[in-house]
Amino acid sequence: MSDIKLKFIRLDGRYKGHRYFDHCLSIEFNSIWDNQQYSKQHEMIKKFNEIRDWCIKNWGTSTELSDYENWYSDIFDFTFNEHWSWSVEERSRRIYLKSDKEKMWTELTWK
Repeated sequence: MSDIKLKFIRLDGRYKGHRYFDHCLSIEFNSIWDNQQYSKQHEMIKKFNEIRDWCIKNWGTSTELSDYENWYSDIFDFTFNEHWSWSVEERSRRIYLKSDKEKMWTELTWK
């Protein structure tokens, strides 16, 4: 059994990215962080990269959530991918999804 857990979260004011996205897919460890942490981290990063690559193929390239939060503005000449983004944290990785449409497509593919 894999130690990786895929969990969809409906975003609200408690979560980063709630101003731009409705959902996120959190990729986390199921078990306690222990002496096999590097193996678990490798497994988590591999799964995250697979899902992120799938998002790129489906909706095009995007940028990290921190770029949305720090640079998103009408004054810039570029636009961010409105369908998805991601963030990287020590013990989890997250894929942010714009709406129910993106969430359902992702859920059908990865659950």
